[in-house]
Amino acid sequence: MSRSKMNSLLLEADLVPLVSQYPSECQPLSIIEAMCFGRSILCLDTPALRATVGPYPCSWISKGSDEQIKLQISSKLLSGVKIPDLEDARHARQRFSKSRFLNEFKFIKDEY
Repeated sequence: MSRSKMNSLLLEADLVPLVSQYPSECQPLSIIEAMCFGRSILCLDTPALRATVGPYPCSWISKGSDEQIKLQISSKLLSGVKIPDLEDARHARQRFSKSRFLNEFKFIKDEY
C-alpha cells in the first residue's frame, strides 16, 4: 500500500486496533503512525506494546481466545474508547521523530 493511501486511511479512521497475539509484536508501525495522527487506539495488553504506547491514551484488552477478544473489543466500543487530544499526538510525533532517534543514536555513539 502506498504511503499516501495509508495516510488517507489513517485520516479517515476513528480507531486503529492492534490485537495481534503474535509473540514478538513489539513496535508496530501501524500503532506508532496512528498515535502520530492522533487516532484512538486499541491494543492487546503486552509489556512491549505498553512500552511502545507509553503515555498515549489507549484502550487495552487482554489475551484470550478469538471469541474472548471479540467480546472485549465490542465491550470497549460500547463503553467508549480513550480519546487522545492534540497534545497526545504532538508528543507522539516528537517521541517517534527522526531527529529524536538520530540524536539518541549520536549520544550512544559518542558514549562508546
